[in-house]
Amino acid sequence: MTGTNYENWEASVPHGVEARFYSQCSSTNTLAVEYARADGGNEPLWVVAGQQTDGRGRKGRTWVSEAGNLYTSLVFKPIISPRDLAALPFVIALAARDTVIELGVTAERVHCKWPNDILVDGHKICGILIESSARSSFTLEYVIVGIGLNLIHSPAEAAFKATSLKDSLGRAIDIKKALSVLSHAVKRRLDTWDQTNFEPIRQEWSDAAWGLGQTRRISTADDAFDALLVGIDGQGGLEVKLANGETRTITAADIFPVG
Repeated sequence: MTGTNYENWEASVPHGVEARFYSQCSSTNTLAVEYARADGGNEPLWVVAGQQTDGRGRKGRTWVSEAGNLYTSLVFKPIISPRDLAALPFVIALAARDTVIELGVTAERVHCKWPNDILVDGHKICGILIESSARSSFTLEYVIVGIGLNLIHSPAEAAFKATSLKDSLGRAIDIKKALSVLSHAVKRRLDTWDQTNFEPIRQEWSDAAWGLGQTRRISTADDAFDALLVGIDGQGGLEVKLANGETRTITAADIFPVG
């Protein structure tokens, strides 16, 4: 489907950033990849879709994409190295949390769930999918930050219970308003990100984290077990403690309530 630049969508994002709206597309991340690989794709761009026919989340899962929610991907060519990407999901998660709070949900209700979800009252309201391509071990070709924010819909059948801003606030949020708040929050976070010091990000994310200091169900590709969530390490791995006192660092898993 052909994308069209609309002035009103451009006005929603920060100065110097492009925006393209598609009433329907396969996936905003897919279109962002095409843009990144095309000539002239040097300016940051937000791809926004009214609906996605093939929306996807982590591990290739389907992302249900009913009209009315915000489905968007930011593609940009950062001056960072591939090793800096470990911190990026936490930077973006904080920006997404900023967005939910600015849109009206009180801060104490909004939490970051490892590795890349935002919860309101313990229910998922936002998911993040980051993809990238590197020219070498020192240079990134592009980074794509895909974000799905439930504005008025949430899937009834989901592995982790979901909610929407409409459910959380009792009122609907306009897509353009949500994009404006999100795009500016992401820019602020990226502009102030110090790639040489992960500790401030780690601490702020931990302060808003869901489940730290509590026992949760850890579901990896090979196993499922209960463990105490201890914190995240300097590379973004989740540190947990088993009932027998053994400690582990988890690099890929899904986290659920116990029981």
